[in-house]
Order: sequence, then structure tokens, then C-alpha cells
Amino acid sequence: MSYFDRTKLTVDIGIALGQLGDVDAAEPLIAEALRDEPETNLRGRAFHSFWLARTRLQRGLVEEACQAASDALNLSATIDSPRVTAHLRDFRRLLTPFRMFRPVAELDARLPGAAG
Repeated sequence: MSYFDRTKLTVDIGIALGQLGDVDAAEPLIAEALRDEPETNLRGRAFHSFWLARTRLQRGLVEEACQAASDALNLSATIDSPRVTAHLRDFRRLLTPFRMFRPVAELDARLPGAAG
């Protein structure tokens, strides 16, 4: 399998759209890439889950964002990827305004860099 395939192209377009602020167009592309990513590609699935979480948070879908981030966190426990860990730390900072919500507090306690 080549590194840059249709799934990688789909997720990269979704990520780019999200970073440009078009999160409504980005989310379905990232979700599609996650569905299409082979179950065996844990690192790719972790990245896709992180970007899905970030995009959902940008859309204001806090609970759904926490679920996707939790999926990324679970996958990251089985791989050794400093980049995934760094992304999850950054995501934790994005959650700051939402810490009063139960799903955020539960996820926050599990994310890298959490106290205790």
C-alpha cells in the first residue's frame, strides 16, 4: 500500500478545509477517511480521530468532539507516536472553555498533561 492513497487525500482535504474554517465541509471528509482507514493502521486512525475531534469542537459539537478525542487517546495507547501525543495535548488546551461540561472533564482527566 502506498502512503499517499485516496484515504490520505480525503483526510488531508478535510484537514485543510477545517484549518481554513470550513468545518462543515471538513467533518464529513475526515469521518469518511476514518471509516475507510484499515483497522490495522492504528496510527492513521489515531490521527484521523484527533482531526475529527478538533473539527467537531470547531463546530461546537463538544460531546462528539470528546468522543472522537477519546477514540484517538485509546488508539494512541497502543502506538508510540509523539506527534499524536502532541496533538492530544494541544486538543486539551482547546477544551479549556468547556471544562465545566462532564464529557470534557472526564476526557481531560485522561489526556496527556493532565494533573494527577
